[in-house]
Amino acid sequence: MLKLAFLFILISPVILFLLIKRLIKEVKKRKLKSLIKDDILTAGVLGKSYDMDVSEKALKERQKKYDLEELNMWQYKKPAISYVCDNGKPVFEPNRVTAPEREHVGFYGLKKYSKNKKYCVVFLSASSQDDKGYIALISVIEQKILYKKRVKRPHKCEVNNNGFVACNDWTGWKQLKTQFLIFDKKGDVYFSKMMNVGIGDICFINNEFAFFDTLVSDSKPSIDWKLFIVSLKEQKIIKKIDKAKLGDNIQDYIDNFRR
Repeated sequence: MLKLAFLFILISPVILFLLIKRLIKEVKKRKLKSLIKDDILTAGVLGKSYDMDVSEKALKERQKKYDLEELNMWQYKKPAISYVCDNGKPVFEPNRVTAPEREHVGFYGLKKYSKNKKYCVVFLSASSQDDKGYIALISVIEQKILYKKRVKRPHKCEVNNNGFVACNDWTGWKQLKTQFLIFDKKGDVYFSKMMNVGIGDICFINNEFAFFDTLVSDSKPSIDWKLFIVSLKEQKIIKKIDKAKLGDNIQDYIDNFRR
């Protein structure tokens, strides 16, 4: 249990204060005081040794950080810039849930906010073909989970100003099966389209339209490497366009699309 807990800390960018306290309590309970030396807790993970500062000062700092994150739970915060592309456009770090948010929603996922910042969709893909991932919609103002549901492999999700969520679901593991999903504010399926070709990274939804794209498949020339446009009002695909024709202007096309 001790090693598994430390593995979770290792892969998570947020060090959970409560988990640390539990670990220290377990160490003392098991009388494994030899693991702690000069306020440093040492444990082995996958054949490597890792140290953690468990001094009173360090614990107080983590508690202070946790309390601040709890106070600002689900509030939008602009993510840090990861790098800048050659064209000058910044690429941001993934916006992940904080420790208090994880305790609230029940899983550790990525966050996307509506343009008006009233809604936040949280999603986590499945870790194996026998499992399912999660999607949850949060009302930022109410600090309330509007719904939480299981979806096979939610690769990317977006939410519009009305709480409608678009999702690129990489459903298939052994077979090339993907689907594009739209959920309404209650979590009911509003639109779905199963594809026998890979769905890409484009997932966007505004108050009128939703957009998704497909990759190249060798066997589905009529639907591969296309940008699909869904009308929310009509609940159907109203247009598909070859991405090669759009070149590097796909995002501009999406941003300025009018029927």
